[in-house]
Amino acid sequence: MDHSSTSRFPQLFLGLMLIAAALVLFGWSVSKTIRQIKQSNQLITVSGVATKKIQSNYVVWKFSVKGKGTTLQHAYQRVGSYTASILSYLNSNQIPRSEIMESPLMTNNIQQFINGQMTGYIVQYQLIQNFEIRSHHVNQIAAFARHIYQLINQGIPIVSQSPQFLYTDLGPLRVQMLTEATKDAKARAVAIAGAAGDRIGVLRSVNVGLFQVTSPGSTEVSAFGQYSTSTIEKQVSVVESASFQIRQ
Repeated sequence: MDHSSTSRFPQLFLGLMLIAAALVLFGWSVSKTIRQIKQSNQLITVSGVATKKIQSNYVVWKFSVKGKGTTLQHAYQRVGSYTASILSYLNSNQIPRSEIMESPLMTNNIQQFINGQMTGYIVQYQLIQNFEIRSHHVNQIAAFARHIYQLINQGIPIVSQSPQFLYTDLGPLRVQMLTEATKDAKARAVAIAGAAGDRIGVLRSVNVGLFQVTSPGSTEVSAFGQYSTSTIEKQVSVVESASFQIRQ
């Protein structure tokens, strides 16, 4: 055998072993990297819910009164008398004058018809005075609106709308409720992942739903958001979808 060939064999063998070892290490590194990538892309998506009961802190109440007469002056005297009685009654119930707004008088003249045709002759003049109360005295205005019949019993022809009860601090409340909804979503994710032997990592994404402001106990929801103004007490709710990374 050629002595030079014999001396090269161990070197060749060692080189092959090094290459094989390098391939094994490379394969393990690639496998680990792929496994880490898969783990980093594994997400769990859950819903978080927050619900809170609030009380309206602002009310808007609109009503009107009409004065009729055979002359414009007579109609004005009627509506003026009604307006004075209404303002006096509101003042006696400690409703500040600054919270009461009066719109300009509206005229609705009633014309004569003969054989279905207007003659151009006015048979009665009608003036309409619109009122609007905007106040933070919610319970006080609500009670007054319920007892509006006391003015009607005095012969004052009031036409009343239902008060609108509002909440003016929704901005800070939304932030608070989103925090609570996220905590609820994380608790659900931890429970679900824990049952599978996994852990929860960082929050990857959040999709916030619309706020629903409804009467207490109501199940009404709207795809555009709900805002009920019919009750003083309200229920505010929000649902968000949150995705968390899974750590194995």
